[in-house]
Amino acid sequence: MKTPILAFLLLLTACHTASAHADVPNLAVDMNGTVQISFEQAEFSYQGQTYYLDDERGVLNEWIKQQRAARKAFFIKQNVCLNGTIRTRAQNNPHGFGALGRYERAVVVRKMC
Repeated sequence: MKTPILAFLLLLTACHTASAHADVPNLAVDMNGTVQISFEQAEFSYQGQTYYLDDERGVLNEWIKQQRAARKAFFIKQNVCLNGTIRTRAQNNPHGFGALGRYERAVVVRKMC
């Protein structure tokens, strides 16, 4: 009696794991665009779209610090090449990105290229 139940639970777990991996973001790509960072926002413009800039690994921290020191200003607007993935609202359970969920998509930064 325990064997069929155990088999069912294993099958259920495998199906759930497979569906969870269906939402994994695409492979990282190089994107040339414009980063804009101010007090309340961090966004990336690429191919006519504006994305929330998701730097969860802190890749841009040192670069931002250098830019602010060089310009003696908090606001940064600079053309850069970023390597990362694009996430959609659907991949975010369906919440938007940024303050108040304002952005439909986000660029998750992996590295600068």
